[in-house]
Amino acid sequence: IYQASDGGRLFTQPLSGDATIVARVVSMTNTNVWAKAGLMIREGTAANAKHAFCFVTPVTTNGVGFIRRTSTGAMSTYTGGSKNVAPRWLR
Repeated sequence: IYQASDGGRLFTQPLSGDATIVARVVSMTNTNVWAKAGLMIREGTAANAKHAFCFVTPVTTNGVGFIRRTSTGAMSTYTGGSKNVAPRWLR
């Protein structure tokens, strides 16, 4: 989930209007230092859809972060956060 197109396993739930989503990532297997588990809000299911994504990775060198794509088909932008790993609450 990065650059101009995304892929991965997603659980989808339709949402309309304002909302707050809270989830706890209990654990992660280190399949890759940039593996991500988290919460994403998207404008649709297309691989290049606008989105906002907060996540945790399995290693402290990457920790938690935020990725967003502000226009359809554009490159994503990444902002690093704390160096915490699971278990972690995300909102």
